[in-house]
Amino acid sequence: MLADGFGRPLRFIPTPGQTDDVTQAPTLIKGRRADHVLADTAYDSRAVHFLNFIHLASAKLGMR
Repeated sequence: MLADGFGRPLRFIPTPGQTDDVTQAPTLIKGRRADHVLADTAYDSRAVHFLNFIHLASAKLGMR
């Protein structure tokens, strides 16, 4: 789910039960600009290409 700064949904793409959510991340953020991205740690450990999409969306990355 893609949400605005107030937590209001902007885009939502459901996936089948066994499909990783990260597979839809590039589609969710395509064409969007972001100041921040809040994502589960699985997004960090998954595909590096997702981080590239975040960078292209001008988001700030902060890993814990």
